[in-house]
This record gives sequence, C-alpha cells and structure tokens, in this order.
Amino acid sequence: METDIMENDGYREFEAIDNPAQRAFLDAYCHYGTQVKAGAAAGVQPSTHWRWQHSGDEKYVKAFAFAQKR
Repeated sequence: METDIMENDGYREFEAIDNPAQRAFLDAYCHYGTQVKAGAAAGVQPSTHWRWQHSGDEKYVKAFAFAQKR
C-alpha cells in the first residue's frame, strides 16, 4: 500500500522550512515531480507556490531549487 505523502515526515532537508504547507508542497514535489501534482497532494494552489517563490523567502526558494534537483 502506498504511503500518503502527507503522512510521512518528509525529507530532512526541509526541516528548516517553518511553514507546514510549504514543507508539504516540497515533499510532494520531490515525490511527484510536477507543481500541479505536488499542489494537489499538498492542498496548495499554484498561485500560492508562485507567491512563495516571489516573496523574498530565500529559505523556500533554495528548498524548492533543491527539490527540483531530486
């Protein structure tokens, strides 16, 4: 049986991210590989991810760049 992405502790690399929705999105992105699927799994709208990317939050931007390489 497949483990739901929202039930696991996620990747240790994202522990520095304080926002649980951001962590969920990053974990889901590593699992699914696309923003659309990650957003659906994490309950995050594409516009929310876009805002996070452009908000000046360097931790999130770096974490997403890391997730893209996984």
